[in-house]
Amino acid sequence: MAIKLKLGNKGNTHGPQPGPRHRFLRGLLIVGLACLLLGTCVLGVFYFKYQSMVDERLASGPIFANVAQIYAAPREVRVGQRLTVSFIAQELRRAGYNSNPQLGSYTLRGNSIQIKPGPQSYHSTDGATIATGPSYDISTNTSSGPIVLSITAENGAPLTAYQLEPELITALSGENRSKRRLVKYSEIPPNMVQAVLAIEDRRFFEHGGINYGRTIECVVHDVMVGRKDCGGSTLTQNWPRTSS
Repeated sequence: MAIKLKLGNKGNTHGPQPGPRHRFLRGLLIVGLACLLLGTCVLGVFYFKYQSMVDERLASGPIFANVAQIYAAPREVRVGQRLTVSFIAQELRRAGYNSNPQLGSYTLRGNSIQIKPGPQSYHSTDGATIATGPSYDISTNTSSGPIVLSITAENGAPLTAYQLEPELITALSGENRSKRRLVKYSEIPPNMVQAVLAIEDRRFFEHGGINYGRTIECVVHDVMVGRKDCGGSTLTQNWPRTSS
């Protein structure tokens, strides 16, 4: 007697088909790997970009070449003020104009003064010409003293006000003095080290310069609350900024 054995369906040669749950997990895994790869590429680009910036900064010269400076409040000259060109020139001389051409210069021309800020000026604005002259009381036809009649920008546009160069009060260091001294880590008192770490970066010795976990936590927090009030930077990310 002949015996027939049925081993399986002829149309199913690849085994059981995956179910919806299996396909969902596989798709989720693919998306996760793609996001991980993309994030790695983005972080790599920024890592090499800022690494080159830091290396360039360290190789360009002293780290603290740009020092903090404290200025007095700048005097604002407005049309209609009772001022003379000699007083304006005196304020500019006190700020260092003419004695330091890199800071700025001025030129007196009768009842007007032409101001030209230099490349090291506190202001990034262009220069101006301020004209003064006597004002007269129409009813009595007598002079009431010198007054600012007009302020004109370098391009000829009329201005209502112009800020003079502020006077430098003090600087952290200069050519003849220095209030800052570089020390080695071993020279810093341990209590100061612990105090700085407790305030600024408690995991300083546990990460490689960037606290990725804290950064992600702050991103999630800021998105949830709708404002930027979470700090995720480390001591190594607080790089000194240059000022113009």
